[in-house]
Amino acid sequence: MLNNWVEDQTQNVVMFAGIPGIRNPASLMLSSPDPSPERKQAYNGLVYLLHQVVSRATYTEEISIIDLNGTILVSSDKAPEGQSVATSPYFSQGRSKTFIQMVNSSSPGGKPVIMIATPLFDMQGKRIGVLASRLSLDHIDRIILERTGLGTSGEIYLVDRSGWIVSESPLMKNGISSQPVGSEGIDAALRGNDDSGFYRNYAGVPVVGVYRWVDHQDMALIAEMSQEEALAPARDLALLIFYIGILLSIILAAGMYLLARQITRPILEIADAAARVTVGDLNREAPVLTEDEVGVLAGAFNQMTGKLRHTLEGLENNLRELKQKDAALQESEHKYRTLFENIPLNIFKKDLNSVFVSCNENFASTLNLRPEEIAGKTDLDFYPHDLAEKYRRDDERVMTTGQAQEFVEQHVLDGKVCWVEVIKTPVKDIDGTITGIQGIFWDITERKAAEEELHRLYDELERRVEARTAELRRTQAAYQQANAKLNLLSSITRHDILNQLTALRGYLDLSEDAIHDPENLQKYIARQRKSAETIAHQILFTAEYQDIGVKAPSWQSVGLSIIRAKGTQNMGNVVVTTDRSDLELYVDPLFDKVFYNLIQNALTYGGGQLTTIRISTFESDDGLVIVCEDDGEGISDPDKKRLFERGYGKHTGLGLYLSREILLITGITIAETSLPGSGARFEIQVPKGAYRFNGME
Repeated sequence: MLNNWVEDQTQNVVMFAGIPGIRNPASLMLSSPDPSPERKQAYNGLVYLLHQVVSRATYTEEISIIDLNGTILVSSDKAPEGQSVATSPYFSQGRSKTFIQMVNSSSPGGKPVIMIATPLFDMQGKRIGVLASRLSLDHIDRIILERTGLGTSGEIYLVDRSGWIVSESPLMKNGISSQPVGSEGIDAALRGNDDSGFYRNYAGVPVVGVYRWVDHQDMALIAEMSQEEALAPARDLALLIFYIGILLSIILAAGMYLLARQITRPILEIADAAARVTVGDLNREAPVLTEDEVGVLAGAFNQMTGKLRHTLEGLENNLRELKQKDAALQESEHKYRTLFENIPLNIFKKDLNSVFVSCNENFASTLNLRPEEIAGKTDLDFYPHDLAEKYRRDDERVMTTGQAQEFVEQHVLDGKVCWVEVIKTPVKDIDGTITGIQGIFWDITERKAAEEELHRLYDELERRVEARTAELRRTQAAYQQANAKLNLLSSITRHDILNQLTALRGYLDLSEDAIHDPENLQKYIARQRKSAETIAHQILFTAEYQDIGVKAPSWQSVGLSIIRAKGTQNMGNVVVTTDRSDLELYVDPLFDKVFYNLIQNALTYGGGQLTTIRISTFESDDGLVIVCEDDGEGISDPDKKRLFERGYGKHTGLGLYLSREILLITGITIAETSLPGSGARFEIQVPKGAYRFNGME
């Protein structure tokens, strides 16, 4: 009974450690800074829950949560909080496995206690601390004090390896303080010996004792009775024999006289004894007064009644033990059933064939059934085939490995598919043989949805960050490209202007020399005017070019750029068509000049047959292609080779050159791809990441 009781308490502690209401706040408290609102909230929640567990658990005096350094963080009894138990065996052993320290006399007041400790894990299976429970010894006292035949001085008590008495009764009875005790019987039992004898007990009283070493509980069981009380019946028997001898001597003479008359008495006594035995008086014996057939009959009759009496006493003892075991079992079952039904989780048990043995009301209510309607059925009776088969495979894995398993999986509650967290543990009999599994699960649908939404938001944020980072990189590259182009252009322009100024000075010197030569003077002045015009064009170009790269590239609407380009030119009867209006490019803000120059180029070189300018798009493996083509006279081969040179053209010769430079800032290229005899055709190659539709990234 003691083994069963300790095993029940151990299973309760392991189950408490797996309850989310204890595990999750403990994890939060251990991971949050001190002080913090989250840690305080977790602490208050744990204090409340531990008080509830202690108030409902019959034999639990205190439950504590200890961090991995051995400091008590939270306790149902606030007094020990903050104390260190790092040197206690139950803590050092309980960090890695469930451990029972049967006796610990370091508790307040020196009272012996039983400590049960088990590791505490977070939701990811990481060890975060130890859950420890201090048990009441009242139940042990009731087990070991239910004795018979020990008289008024008899004691039965337990002693641990350190010599501490576990039962409180002997301590209270003999006034012994909280200290180790010893005696010949205690010392022999602690050495593993099972025997009996006469010796002085822990209080110095001569006793008759029987001692046994209880290996399963790591304790000695001692039963003792004072020698004075134990030997009193022998002394009384000796006196009784003495007085009976005297009395028999007196009666002997009279007996001889009556002997003849008593010949028939044995037969009458046997008959009377038989009658009394018939009505249930098994203590009645027939006197054996002769050695003849009558005496043999009386002896046989007495042997029969003795055997009947012994059999009846054995039956009565067995019945008494059965009643005691039944009472303890009913008490344990009541405690377990109370916890089983009141805990706010879904709990069930299955046998080796995954057949439901029992469940609590919470689980049964999810199926709109009563617990007794579920017993004897399998998951296939309640759930879709795929889910039921998965549950069966999980059961088999737990029973095969003998290890608890934790799952997050889909389930059906109240006819709806949801997410649950499940813990399945093997159920073992007293010999350690696995007889089935026990499962606990709870609904985490809202938590799962929140997690998925958080993961989705995180992915969206990460995608946006990556997009913004790429855009910043493109912007940086564009700035570098623009600066390089500006530096190159400034250098080239400065060189060209200096060349023209040098030529202008030379012609001025020649003009001074030819002041009396009108013909040459006019020729030099014309060349001076040409140099001045060239300088003016170059300065005009720098005025337009100076804005390239000043502002960061941004998303520009192609449709709006075309509309603005048409609005600033005399289109006459020429029509501009586009195949879509939702296209945007990542380009320099001067992008409007690109289509302005392309349309102006078509109007300038298209000739009288120009009627339509078409702008279309298509995607390729490398990105997007924008085609700008017209039905004009087209471009000759010699002109094609120099279209994008600076200064080449009928006007300033800067338009297409400037367009190409604006596009190259963000990696976009432009080329003339028309066939001989057809109108002009320009292709703008846009790399991936530099274009989008409908303004969506």
